[in-house]
Amino acid sequence: MTLTPAALESCAASFASLSCADTLAGVQPAACGATGNRADGAACSAGSQCKGGACRTTTEGGCGTCVTPLAASATCDATKDLCVQGLFCSAATRCEAPAHSGEPCSATAPCAGGLFCDGAACAPLLGAGADCSAGQTCDAGAGLICNGVTKKCAATALAATGAACGLDTTNGDVTLCQAGAQCDFAAGHCVAQLKEGAACTLDPKTGTSTCTAGLQCVSGACTTHYPTCD
Repeated sequence: MTLTPAALESCAASFASLSCADTLAGVQPAACGATGNRADGAACSAGSQCKGGACRTTTEGGCGTCVTPLAASATCDATKDLCVQGLFCSAATRCEAPAHSGEPCSATAPCAGGLFCDGAACAPLLGAGADCSAGQTCDAGAGLICNGVTKKCAATALAATGAACGLDTTNGDVTLCQAGAQCDFAAGHCVAQLKEGAACTLDPKTGTSTCTAGLQCVSGACTTHYPTCD
């Protein structure tokens, strides 16, 4: 698929049909499978520039290297290889599918989206009011977290820009920020994410910025334009 304005619109619209589990797992709709003409090993900033459809980068807005994701059962190195969507590079150095409900799991054998590793087997994420005292995982896709005081799965609150956010240590309640904002935990309130053209910096630990979703920090500014990486 060639990357055109119409293709981008189709890609954006297709995300509405994804389940919460797929969204949290980073699944991309088939309509977003744009590819380019750069061979493996060539410089890139986005998978749409590469023949293989993937660009391995380490920092937001930075240049990386074109790669072709490996198919199921292919030998892989988790430090440098990418498996096709839906697979991961296992401890056995093979591209494998994550475990499904009831199947064995571990730190090196993860569960599929919508599940968590409950002891030694994958189980559905917990709903509101469920006991999470033993470290079970609540359904984040439904806006739930494990309340550190009650040890029950509870809904997070959403606050607007300027409103208080973060953890209330007295009752364990967590308040996050609405779309377009993020929590400044040091100040204790929601701040607006940076818009296009705003000055930005990359976090040296994560390689990400505070630009609004859909924008990247390139050359010190939030932008929708990827570097060419020629």
